[in-house]
Amino acid sequence: MTAGPATASTGAAPSAHQSVRIADRVRLDGTDPDALSQVRALREAAALATTVDWAVDLPPGLPVWTLTHLPPPREATGLTPVELQEWRHRYRYGLCYYRRGPDFVVVHDDRREPATRRVVTDQAAVEALATLRLPQLPDVLPPAVRAVLPALHRHGLILRLGGQVLTLPWRPTRWPVPCTL
Repeated sequence: MTAGPATASTGAAPSAHQSVRIADRVRLDGTDPDALSQVRALREAAALATTVDWAVDLPPGLPVWTLTHLPPPREATGLTPVELQEWRHRYRYGLCYYRRGPDFVVVHDDRREPATRRVVTDQAAVEALATLRLPQLPDVLPPAVRAVLPALHRHGLILRLGGQVLTLPWRPTRWPVPCTL
């Protein structure tokens, strides 16, 4: 992955006002050990409203709507041209993010209709969203956190690839001005 004129390692978070290029195609079929790190970089780029130049190979059965809060790819195998154009048209800052409070998380999810705002108070789910900001093997997670992974996956809040899991919504660290979320 390259960021602006400099080169950064795969999975490094970009900084604001940069353009980022992921040199290798992101392969989401579970065979690329760096895929979740690349998705993490895309998630962090979305949080910073950073432009990303990337290409993706999508396997059959992966629900594409779970990725549409990420900057749209330049090229995508596994999508029709119409589906890729729809992703590009629909993408905007703030489609899926979460804010953390004391003992709760609010997830804003506008990736598909109807848009939802979920207040998550289950402590295992709150812990999972925070812990899985970095790719993790489920086996290293506490049993209570592992128990909530199916529900988080069903709601499109985590991505499972190659035996690891990653939180998909981004967490804002600052609000852009002007803010229209």
